[in-house]
Amino acid sequence: MNSLLTTGKDCSSNTVSPDLVDWSTVTRLVVMDMLDADNRPVLFSPCVVWKDDTWARLTDTFDIAAARQTCARLSAIHDKPVQDWTRPVPDAVPREGFMWDAAQAGFVPPERMNEVPDEAPEWGAGWYLTDWLFMDGATDAEFEKSLADMERDTFKAFAGEKEATPENIAAALAIQRSEARRRWVMLHAANVKPSPVGIA
Repeated sequence: MNSLLTTGKDCSSNTVSPDLVDWSTVTRLVVMDMLDADNRPVLFSPCVVWKDDTWARLTDTFDIAAARQTCARLSAIHDKPVQDWTRPVPDAVPREGFMWDAAQAGFVPPERMNEVPDEAPEWGAGWYLTDWLFMDGATDAEFEKSLADMERDTFKAFAGEKEATPENIAAALAIQRSEARRRWVMLHAANVKPSPVGIA
């Protein structure tokens, strides 16, 4: 008979030992911070999340590094992903940020420079392919199609250019693709995905 924990509903204490967890029923580990009345972190907890979305703390510590190390160690032992809720995550970038990105790349004429917000965020390579799709409620498939379309159009645009060899273009596109996908994941982790434009 399996006496290991397969749900947080069966936990009888505030924290549970990793030895009592049925790791085959776990989806991920989470680093969580406990806040005081002034929203300051006072404790950090490595937590386990089961397939039924219940969870439990494995331990409490005043040391954030210790909490992260616990999750990293258990992640390696049991091959489970780690989600760190204590790390800052990005807000969705406003559409005005595109002007900043375009200006940095030299695509905005001087007479339009005043349209660039003073404190607009600096975007990473490929982020301009991501945020507007996210804010329009695009699906993962639509996002991937957008990347494929961009790559096809880029190869067409630079066809025959002496400096832009297929190898150089492919290398540049690989960086943009990687950054765009990373940004896509970050936006989903940081924000509730909006409804598509025009849909209540």
